[in-house]
Amino acid sequence: MRLLNENKIDFHFYIAGYGALDELIKKIENYSLSENVSVLGFVNKFDHATLLKSCNVFIAPFINKKNFSSNFTNKFIEAIQNKLLIITPLKGDVSKFIISNKIGLIYNDNDSNDLAKKIIYIKKNFNFMQKELKKNIKRSFVKFDHEQNYTNYFRLISKSFNTNSILK
Repeated sequence: MRLLNENKIDFHFYIAGYGALDELIKKIENYSLSENVSVLGFVNKFDHATLLKSCNVFIAPFINKKNFSSNFTNKFIEAIQNKLLIITPLKGDVSKFIISNKIGLIYNDNDSNDLAKKIIYIKKNFNFMQKELKKNIKRSFVKFDHEQNYTNYFRLISKSFNTNSILK
């Protein structure tokens, strides 16, 4: 947060989900970030759609309840559908997809300054990155429909496990 303030980056984070909310709320209070951070907790599907439409960037330090840190969740697909740039620390197929389609950035989850640097980069290059994002999403949707995208994604996963794809 220090880097964001030093670079005079105007920001507001909406934090949704279960996570370690009590610990997070204490840190927000300790660092006097209440004006810049809203902890929402669980967000139902109706509020979720409204929330995504009001955002510019989707930061996903995502690890689900079963601790699958490299899975490709619906949250990423929803962010893409809402034309949001994605910032995540996830490795594997998620990061390959984000980087190859130029729809976001990957940060080192062990370095909070790296996340701040990615946010600053996006803020300073937002128009260019948004233009690239829209172009690449449009290309993806012209080239593939949702079913085709999922089929290709599952083929990619099966290759990474060195198994014969059940989707021929």
